[in-house]
Amino acid sequence: MTADASVPPALRGIFLKNGVLVLLALFVIPALTLWFSLHVLQQESAQIFLGRESVRLEHPGGATTIVFSLSDICALPAQFGEIREQGCPRYSGVWQFDRARVVALWTLIGGAVFLAVIALLGRLAFVNRRLRLTSFTIGRRIMTLAATATVILQGAMGVWLSFWLTAYFAHRYYPKLILIVGLVALVGAFMIVREIFRKAEPNDAIEGELIDEAAAPRLWQRIRQMAGELRITPPRYLIAGIDTNFFVTEAPLSVQGQKLAGRKLFVSIPLLRQLETPEADAVLAHELAHFAGGDTQDSAQLGPQLMQYDLYLNNIRAAGVAWLVWPFMDFYRLIFELALARDSRAREYQADSTAAKLVSAEAIARSLVKIAAYATYRAYTESELFNQRDKLNETLGIAERITQGLRPWATSPAFIEAMTDAKIPHPFDSHPPLDERMRGVSCVILPEHFSRLVTTTPTTTWAEEIQDAASVEARLWAGYEKEFAATHEHSLAYRYDPSNPDERELVLKYFPPEAFAVKKGTIEINCDGIVTQNGELIAYNAIKDMRLQHANFRGDYLYVTLHEKGALLNKTVKISLAGLKGEPQFFQAVLSHYWSRHSAMKMSKQAEALIEGEQ
Repeated sequence: MTADASVPPALRGIFLKNGVLVLLALFVIPALTLWFSLHVLQQESAQIFLGRESVRLEHPGGATTIVFSLSDICALPAQFGEIREQGCPRYSGVWQFDRARVVALWTLIGGAVFLAVIALLGRLAFVNRRLRLTSFTIGRRIMTLAATATVILQGAMGVWLSFWLTAYFAHRYYPKLILIVGLVALVGAFMIVREIFRKAEPNDAIEGELIDEAAAPRLWQRIRQMAGELRITPPRYLIAGIDTNFFVTEAPLSVQGQKLAGRKLFVSIPLLRQLETPEADAVLAHELAHFAGGDTQDSAQLGPQLMQYDLYLNNIRAAGVAWLVWPFMDFYRLIFELALARDSRAREYQADSTAAKLVSAEAIARSLVKIAAYATYRAYTESELFNQRDKLNETLGIAERITQGLRPWATSPAFIEAMTDAKIPHPFDSHPPLDERMRGVSCVILPEHFSRLVTTTPTTTWAEEIQDAASVEARLWAGYEKEFAATHEHSLAYRYDPSNPDERELVLKYFPPEAFAVKKGTIEINCDGIVTQNGELIAYNAIKDMRLQHANFRGDYLYVTLHEKGALLNKTVKISLAGLKGEPQFFQAVLSHYWSRHSAMKMSKQAEALIEGEQ
């Protein structure tokens, strides 16, 4: 079965928007440079030579007239400098504009060729896995080289235009403007080049425990039996965890500090408890089929390159000229992601088909329903916990909450609605919806039968065959709940107003007051607002906007625009940062961090008020 190759309607708008941004980023500055240079060349003294194939130069005495072609004049040696300056724009008083014209023209041509290369590489990504890997291997290098060339060339054009546009039309130039454009271009080029050599640190640690053959002999035997039927090498490692998915990989993984290489199979103990043994067999067969299809080998080769590219893409956001390169780099990544998603769906259909043949179509269909139900209810349970405004204990009993609530929820009206668009979770791929996957194996379980299937207690499970499965699960849940509670507490620091001492204590834990010494005293940034040098508090609730401005040698100023109206416009408070000890960038980062907390808190209150209004 093949996946739908059409572009979803939601993505069409994204592609169109990104495509327009790519055109603007690649062509606006070169087109402006070309237009301006041609305009000057046509208006100045060299215009008589442009657009002609030859030029007539008369001897001063009028006795001799010599006709030269423009190419001949430009090719004359240095001793004919006077003639060259009269007839060749490259050596006349407007030589800069002629050079700019040539550079801009070739930059535009290069941009068009580059777009054709992006289209070709994108097309290759849809052909097959081998070409997709080749396409991205080549494309990643082309993108980084194109980013460097774009920033250097367009940065140079920007600096040139910042001088000549004002000098030509306004008969004056602005050193500050030239300096700003030059610094932005220089810093941007430095950061673009620097990021090429930055290597991504692999984040390959997963939560789980290794299950050796002595701890689950029958399960290992079943895995090897199915691997033999598929004529593949069985996995080297079996990892048990509490995530709501099963997966296989050949990429490096780290489990409890141990680096694992080779084939690995991850199984979820909570899901194994929900699945009858044949249903779990179907899931295991599906995962082993990814080994048989070469999917994991392909992912292991492509994964590190994708990680490196995404790291480069994210890091260049900090560059001042990232808007020049971000559109086409993101556009290429979007095309490639679409190719990966289409291939992922095809691989899932194929793996489902293999599992249906190896076990049964009914078993894979039943397992899909049960996994989707468990994953959906677990997400709902954890969301309810995370949305609580009270601080959570580290012992949350999430597993018990799911076990006790799953069956009642499966008999409620909300169950079928939640299962309509349910997807099977997976850490790497974008899986097709539940109903599509059941149709793919020609075994569709009707929604009215979902409840009975989910609420029926399994008679035998593979979880029972794993020694100490309960203790492994308990250890993993304890660590997970501790991390969950810590993340929830951190989120409360963004959600609290704070309106009472307990809330203030928690907010201050993550947002303590930050004091900055300046020439005329101390400025404090805290969770309530900005305390100026004279001790006045400017509360965040009173602030409409803020901006940090550099004023040459007089130091920096913070302009705070208030909601309060002045004589004509909103009142603005000017805070001098002269003598600021420490980097102004750090001051700005702290202020932005605390202002973001206040904005998040306001959004949280609005959302809570909306929910209360609906209730």
